[in-house]
Amino acid sequence: KCWEVFKGPFCSTPDCTLNRILKGERSVNSEVERPHKDGTRIPCRVSAFPLYSPQGQLIGIMESFRDTTRRRELQEKLDESEDRYRALIELGAEVGESILMLQDSPGREGVITFISDQFCLMTGYSRQEVIGRTAFDFLAPDDRRSSLERHRAKMSGQSMPGLFEVSFIRKDGTTVPAELTSAVTQYKGKPANVIYLRDITSRKALEKALSSQRDKYQSLFEQAPTAIWEMDYSRVKQCIDSLLAEGITDLKGYFDAHPAKVLECLNLSRIIGVNRAAVSLWEAGSRQSMCSNILSLLSTRPGGLSRELDNIVAFARGSSEVAYDITDPTFKGNWKHLHARYHLLPGHEDDWSRVLASFTDITLQKQAEEQLRQYHTR
Repeated sequence: KCWEVFKGPFCSTPDCTLNRILKGERSVNSEVERPHKDGTRIPCRVSAFPLYSPQGQLIGIMESFRDTTRRRELQEKLDESEDRYRALIELGAEVGESILMLQDSPGREGVITFISDQFCLMTGYSRQEVIGRTAFDFLAPDDRRSSLERHRAKMSGQSMPGLFEVSFIRKDGTTVPAELTSAVTQYKGKPANVIYLRDITSRKALEKALSSQRDKYQSLFEQAPTAIWEMDYSRVKQCIDSLLAEGITDLKGYFDAHPAKVLECLNLSRIIGVNRAAVSLWEAGSRQSMCSNILSLLSTRPGGLSRELDNIVAFARGSSEVAYDITDPTFKGNWKHLHARYHLLPGHEDDWSRVLASFTDITLQKQAEEQLRQYHTR
């Protein structure tokens, strides 16, 4: 009996091939696994069909088995590839990234043969309106030539590192700024330039707002009536941190005992900029003379190095503001009484990269106080 020689999973069930043929089916196809002599199981596709006599009597069944091991392996790889592809597309949608595939055809370059749904959401076009057209049809005119050149370079095998910014034209005529990168692969047996697009409208808005804030800050900084220096103490902070890591807690005492370390540390501070009022107050004539090496600048001021060191020690102890009165010469040799205030800006307490030093001219006030003192003495 067949079930004695070659027992299958459908034996003694309604799906038995013999029973199905006896009930009138003209052919039966199914997937089964057959045991190998070594104990492994081989996937097979079985096809069965009836054999009839010239009189139309059923006289037998022909069964053929095809080993589908290779096909199953390929199917598993295909399923895995589709899972990866699906994950890539879904991930792109999650992060707002569109995917396009561009392929060349005779007489046409950069023809869109695939798009993800995110591109439709980004541009307002339907899939039917995009597939078959070139990607350059959807670019702003100023970006078309450079984009075509990059596409040609990519398809010819050249490396095009980095990200590029382009502007796409939406269906309603507005433009959307996008950041893209690409890679060449095979799609349906032909080379394809795979484009990854990200809508950067929000980022552009933030960059514009940031630029506006910078312009506003620069305007306020430049037009302020108070003399202001902008300082960067970030490298000084690194020096202080290294000393603290060595277990040095009395920074003032350490610097008193190591004068060379004072110069080394102070030389790490940097003057980022000075405003117009500062140039006028010190009668400097130009900003360049005030933004020179800070050591050379401080060394010409009585007690300049000592004051700067006191500022650093105060910041290291947790202070965010230091204020005191000083008497300082201008670049023309005129002496002025100043009220100095060093302020560590909020948000920069951890790196000391932004310190504003403001100076108020109190020369007339000091002169009036001296005249009042002399008056009382008389």
